Amino acid sequence: YFIISFSSRYKVVNKYIKKEMHLSSPPAIPPLVEFRSNLGQQLWNECTIKSQQMMDQYFEYDQPQLSGPASLVMLINAINVAYRIKLSNAKTEEEAEILMKKVDQGLQITLSLDEMLEIQTQYLNNTSKETGFSMPQLELLAMHLGFGTFLKIAQNEPNLSESQLEEIDNFIAKDSGSREIFTNADKFKEFISEKLLVRVSGIIVNYDQSILGISEEPKNVFSVIAGSQGDHVLVMDNGQKGPMWVHVTKLFEAMAKIDIQSGIPMGALSVYELM
Repeated sequence: YFIISFSSRYKVVNKYIKKEMHLSSPPAIPPLVEFRSNLGQQLWNECTIKSQQMMDQYFEYDQPQLSGPASLVMLINAINVAYRIKLSNAKTEEEAEILMKKVDQGLQITLSLDEMLEIQTQYLNNTSKETGFSMPQLELLAMHLGFGTFLKIAQNEPNLSESQLEEIDNFIAKDSGSREIFTNADKFKEFISEKLLVRVSGIIVNYDQSILGISEEPKNVFSVIAGSQGDHVLVMDNGQKGPMWVHVTKLFEAMAKIDIQSGIPMGALSVYELM
């Protein structure tokens, strides 16, 4: 009788404990969380893989970073290497001397979007505007400016034709040392977590805003990544909504869309200073 009674009581108590654990478990985090919200701030405070300089630069930069060139400008200013870019593109010796004096005085040197577009026009023909820019073009521009790059293409095979798969393979093969494919969100999260810890570097993602529900029509945009917390990454610009935490699965889906300009899916570009 004692054993039966103890067993019955154990079942009741165990059921109660499980119920309490279920009720006290934290609520699921939505796929999109605005950075300025209480939850967004909480995620940032708890975040250990993050770039404070990207965050600081975002609030100093006075224009949206939704284009490739603008995102690259923000990244360059955040990692404080604009002096090198401006020095290598100085038009006169006097301009270079003035710049070096500012560097010696410890003054902050920044690059403007207009300066970037001028460099872009000189190097990439017919791409003087911010719009219609592709990730491969941004990769070329970053390398032209003396950076090391690593490009990851988001490939979702079920949605691709044989010809598209072949085009992706050919693109990767042209520079397999610094280009790769990732086929799921977990690999993307690993890439973000690894590259965010690299000194004097940054990550730019290229994705379709409509997949995130931010725009009604397909709209390919660029943005710098500033943090990774759990299954969310901090995308530093989503237009009027500003910085936003986006679930990696959702962002991977948005990057896996085919870019009309390049003919291949979008993805993530790691840009780092060559030491």
